Amino acid sequence: MPMDKYKSFYEIVKILCKLDLTKLRAIEKEIKILGKIKKKFKRKKPRTAAQKRATKKMIAANKRRR
Repeated sequence: MPMDKYKSFYEIVKILCKLDLTKLRAIEKEIKILGKIKKKFKRKKPRTAAQKRATKKMIAANKRRR
C-alpha cells in the first residue's frame, strides 16, 4: 500500500481514539443506517437472454453430474 493510505489510516485511528465510546456508537449506528439505505438504491441490471440460457445450461449440466 502507498504511504498515503497508511498515513490517512493512522490519522483516522488517532481521531477515533480521542472520541468517547458514546460518540463512536452513534457513528456506528449512522453508518449502518446509511449502508442499508445505499443498498436499497443500488439497482441491478436485468440479465440478458444469453445470460439466462447460460445459467439454465449450467444447472442442467450440474444435475447430470450428480
